Amino acid sequence: MKKILIFIILGNIYLPALAQSFVYNSNISNDSLKCLQNISVYREFKKMKLTENAVETWKKVYNNCPGYKKIIYQDGAKFLIQSIKNEQNTKIKKQLTDSLMHLYAKRIKYFGEEDYIKGRMGLDLYLYDKEKTKEAYKLMLYSVQKLKEKSSLTVINTLMAASADLYNKSTIKLEEFIDNYLLSYNILDKNLQKQTDAKKSKQILYTRKSIKKIFSKSTANQCDKLIQVLNKKINTQADDIKVVKNINIVLQAANCIQSDLFYQTALKIDKIKPDAETAYLLAGIELEKNNYNKAGFYFRKAIRLQNINYLKSKYYNDLAIMQYTRLKQFDEAQKSFESALLYTNNRAKTYFLMAEMYAAYQKKFSKKDLEYNALLWLAIDYYLKAKKANPKIAEKADEKIAYYRAYLPQKEDVFFYGLKPGQAYKIGGWINKSTTVRVR
Repeated sequence: MKKILIFIILGNIYLPALAQSFVYNSNISNDSLKCLQNISVYREFKKMKLTENAVETWKKVYNNCPGYKKIIYQDGAKFLIQSIKNEQNTKIKKQLTDSLMHLYAKRIKYFGEEDYIKGRMGLDLYLYDKEKTKEAYKLMLYSVQKLKEKSSLTVINTLMAASADLYNKSTIKLEEFIDNYLLSYNILDKNLQKQTDAKKSKQILYTRKSIKKIFSKSTANQCDKLIQVLNKKINTQADDIKVVKNINIVLQAANCIQSDLFYQTALKIDKIKPDAETAYLLAGIELEKNNYNKAGFYFRKAIRLQNINYLKSKYYNDLAIMQYTRLKQFDEAQKSFESALLYTNNRAKTYFLMAEMYAAYQKKFSKKDLEYNALLWLAIDYYLKAKKANPKIAEKADEKIAYYRAYLPQKEDVFFYGLKPGQAYKIGGWINKSTTVRVR
């Protein structure tokens, strides 16, 4: 690896005295055939994992064919980043990072894409030279402001990380930190609304969750201080739904959802421009207040407005939990759980929750021994389904099964009812499900 560094350093990439290697010389005549041949050579070396040879040949292409192909800069960035990651010497690491920045600047000179490349520059500068966080922050902010919905998720997330670092050190003000969070959040929200691919939607949601976590773990996470700043906006722009929504978003990020300001802004959003997330949060607030009718109303509204299936499934699960734990409406809870199963491929959680519900309902279902035990049989069925759907919860499911197995009837007890272990048994009423006779 030291040889690789020598190739890079002696290749006039970062030494200030040789900065001319980054200035375009209009007299250079790019021999297209020779450039293409050298690209093929260094990429072949790269495939063979002969990295030193690849870097030496790449250096020739970089210096002699600056405007030939974009791939020269893409490959060069990979070589440099790998060297930066492997380098232990702090001084050389910084020099290599400077070289990477020069490479990006040269790529902009020949191939444009300034808005995109500055995002990459800021990202890598933040990762590899923490002393230049402010410079990295400015590059990423420029990129995100220009590209908006076309911004990289990684750049958005790293912009927020850099913003938090700078705010925590009092380098930027709270208002600027809030503005950056809202810029990032609203870009992600717009992309989420128009995204039809489930995998990409999850990536956006993951990034949104990540920037929220960054904000909540920063020193900005002080509700009293935030509310004081945000109240000034609401007092002057109370009729601007965009401002109201932004205030609500910031309060969510700081976990200030118990505040009256959050509740009032949520109600206003729900009235003027309702959305699934706001309705879901209102359901949670009303649930905490034991306002179950209102909570149910907002849960159902959130379900109706939500277009992302796995979130719709989550909302149904939460509605069902309220129905059977708070309202004792076990039959309605079963309907909600079954609806949840329609909107997700990851059914383990719903199966597990249904098992919990059936186990909780056994004493209410019947006082007759056989029917009482039938609910435990059904609960075990669903613990087994949950375990099969997601092996990660197998241990937890097995613990539950072992616990309830101790309460199952003896073999002679089921014989008394004309049954035998392993036989199918139909549970009637609103449950209307088949199970299997089980004994201790």
